Amino acid sequence: MREKKFGKLFLTWLLAATMVLTLLPVSMLAMDAPDEAAEDGEAVLAPVAGVEEEEAAPVEAVPMLLATPAAADTPIAVPTDKLFFDKANGVITGIDADWLAENKDKPLSVTIPAEINGTPVTSIGQNAFKAKNAGLKNHPQVAAVDFSNATNLEKIDNQAFMHSPVASVDLSNTQVTVIGKFAFGDCKSLETFIFSNTLTSLGNLDGASVFTDCRSLKVMRLAGSPEGVVFELPEGLTTIGYQCFKNCFADGVDAKVIIPASVATLGEGAFYDEHITQIIFKKTVDPWKSEDYSGYANSAITPPSGCDRIIVLPNKECFAAYSTQAGYGSELQKICTYPIRITFSPLGKQEQHLNHALPGWTYNPATKLWDFNNNYKLPDTNGATSGNERPGYEYVGGWKLRSSYQVLNENEKLEAKDNPSDRATVSGEYKLANPTISYLVDGKTENVDANQPFTVTIGDGKEHSIGIQVDHPLLKENQGTDEDYVYFEYYWFDEVSLGDGKNTLNGPRSTEEQKRFSAATSNVKIQYVDGKHNTIPIAKTEHARYEGSSYEGYNDYYLVVVFGYHVVNGKKADTPFYLSANNGIGAGNANATHGPHLLQVKVDEVRVITATADEHGKIAPAAGTITVPKGESKTFTITPDSGYHIKDVLVDGKSVGAVSTYTFENVVDNHTIHATFARKHTPTPSTPTVEIPDDDALGLNTTDHFAYIVGYGNGEVRPQNNITRAEVATIFFRLLTDDVRDENLTKTNRYSDVAATSWYNTAVSTLSSMGIITGYPDGTFRPNAAITRAEFAAIAARFDNDGDKTAAKFSDIATHWAKDEISIAYNNGWITGYPDGTFGPQRDITRAETMTLVNRVLNRQPETEDDLLPNMTVWTDNANPKAWYYLAVQEATNSHYYEFKTNSQYEKWTELRETRDWKALEQ
Repeated sequence: MREKKFGKLFLTWLLAATMVLTLLPVSMLAMDAPDEAAEDGEAVLAPVAGVEEEEAAPVEAVPMLLATPAAADTPIAVPTDKLFFDKANGVITGIDADWLAENKDKPLSVTIPAEINGTPVTSIGQNAFKAKNAGLKNHPQVAAVDFSNATNLEKIDNQAFMHSPVASVDLSNTQVTVIGKFAFGDCKSLETFIFSNTLTSLGNLDGASVFTDCRSLKVMRLAGSPEGVVFELPEGLTTIGYQCFKNCFADGVDAKVIIPASVATLGEGAFYDEHITQIIFKKTVDPWKSEDYSGYANSAITPPSGCDRIIVLPNKECFAAYSTQAGYGSELQKICTYPIRITFSPLGKQEQHLNHALPGWTYNPATKLWDFNNNYKLPDTNGATSGNERPGYEYVGGWKLRSSYQVLNENEKLEAKDNPSDRATVSGEYKLANPTISYLVDGKTENVDANQPFTVTIGDGKEHSIGIQVDHPLLKENQGTDEDYVYFEYYWFDEVSLGDGKNTLNGPRSTEEQKRFSAATSNVKIQYVDGKHNTIPIAKTEHARYEGSSYEGYNDYYLVVVFGYHVVNGKKADTPFYLSANNGIGAGNANATHGPHLLQVKVDEVRVITATADEHGKIAPAAGTITVPKGESKTFTITPDSGYHIKDVLVDGKSVGAVSTYTFENVVDNHTIHATFARKHTPTPSTPTVEIPDDDALGLNTTDHFAYIVGYGNGEVRPQNNITRAEVATIFFRLLTDDVRDENLTKTNRYSDVAATSWYNTAVSTLSSMGIITGYPDGTFRPNAAITRAEFAAIAARFDNDGDKTAAKFSDIATHWAKDEISIAYNNGWITGYPDGTFGPQRDITRAETMTLVNRVLNRQPETEDDLLPNMTVWTDNANPKAWYYLAVQEATNSHYYEFKTNSQYEKWTELRETRDWKALEQ
């Protein structure tokens, strides 16, 4: 029971709330239109006050209206005794000023009675409820007006409700014959208006604007109008005055109207509203009796710019009469039509259409209006054909009109000459076929509706282009003959943005390549050049044209205008049978048969690396020509066949040694790489020996992978910067095993520039006492000096007392003081040289190179990005996984657990771990 009671209560509340919301005036808070003086200079009656019109409640909602408590903004009813009434003339002239002052600016509701104190109410006076500019201290704001009892009302005078926020007016119970000028002008909340059946005049020739600038009307019709009719005028109407319906309908409304035959006068601009799309004349005239439409001003039905309107005359005679008045060939005359009945023989089928309009217009007997059917199809001709095929032509088989010989087409206007009916018979004719169009990108065909911009890749030593492919059976290279052929001309434009929403056809290439690109010589003239080439070269990045290539947010294009000519028996037709438009200026567009062809292109630049290998081995990714995006890097892997080893690798003709991989960094030029191989020498087997390796023989912690580089506080690690001697000492101090560090720990040293308070003192002192680092003969250590590649190699080599000093094959270390240390580091696989065979011992080592070398010493080497963890620390200046040092930097700056991959020297991270407190160790 409780649930049922609650449900009933909830439903009651919901209905009540719905009705309150329904009754709220939609535009009560809308801003007033600009003030106007008494619009036509008429005297203002005083005292007069206005009432804002209330949105009419649906009939079925009336009981709810009585039961629902009044909301704060519900219109206040004006008592009948507060209406000023001119008893002698039966005219309501306004509202009592004192009562209006007490209800200042509040929405009001007015009920127009049949009579007041026994006197019939026959008129609502001039300015009676005008909402502003009536010369009053307080203007009425009529939001609702009820005419249901106004059975004696005959006239609504000038400006009676002007500017009022009234939402709905229903005059169906009245006897109104005249509605004066501006009576409902600028009522921007007015959505529904129901005419009286007795109406004869809407304003007059001198002034009307009855509904001017309402802009919100969705329905304007009679009480008995058929369903679906938006706009209907009453029979018996004789006068529609100046600008009567100007700008009165709301956006989205499709208003079609029949002008009753009784209308004798149409004032200028009467139907000037873009939402009025169809006007039907019911009045007929006979030109042979000197009858015409002289009472109808041409501007009354002339549509505003952008309005797609048709005018339907009763018949051909009326069409001729009005065409004479409007002027044959005028824009107004071009939208005039009249009904015609077409009989499709031999089917016997009849259809009603509009002559001089598309066949899709069909008559709706329910509304008596014309509706356009986008899906209309002519009756089936049952496959009419000529029986003779002609290459390059299309047989247009279909219905041909008897009167004009026009072959009907759903997309062409009907042009019959008979009246009121015509006959169509099955027929057809040959028409020259249109060409087939596609676009070309480096010779590859692309559909004209393919996504753009296209991409062209240059820098590979080949020629590149974009273009248009126009094909036709009657081209001479196809089936064209000397007596019957077609040909095409191509005119290219470089269309670029000026950055202000406008484009120019005279882009940079129109100046740089004047023999290839056409140009506009004025706002209306074009200078066409070349015409022979259906493609244009794309040779550099500056040739890119796409959105943003000149100005962000604006489009650049290449425009190609195509002319197609038909030559029959040696005579070229004056008019091209195919002409694509340009989107720049008007010249050439008037006769265009096709829209513009606009091509956008992006340009990628590459460099070429030619990779080759002798027999007995291979080079990857592949032998042959490899393209690399300019500025990027490319690594090649050299693999010998079984029983062979790499003999040498030549880069650009110079040896880089017997390397198994080689990386071209920041490729900006073309290169070559060539690998050679030799048979392995098999030495005599020696007696096996067993060695027990000491993992910590170097004194370095090769087991725990702690981060030994911590980066800077701003998220950078600066891999390309140099590294100082103090920083290097600190790195190796951190990497000592705990036992070795504790055994050798000291905070004293002999250097004059390493103070006991320096942050690096402990590291420098300890490593110096171990003989790992040395100072200079002048007693300094120079902690802030950049360290060279030789100095760093020497430090690393000192951790391997028994290292292999076999001379490394670097061309620049033979006499260097650190040649032995460099050779030890090289033979351990810790360091590599440069492609030109040098080591660069005196070059300052970068932080990236340092981390790479240290990782090799410690055998800390992930193989790919997949060996890392997604939640690791990533540095803003080491965010490119393609950088040669990316893996090394990540290894050095992230503490982690790991495991070695099966049968591999490379590791795979398993879990991040906490970094040691290095500061505590270095105190």
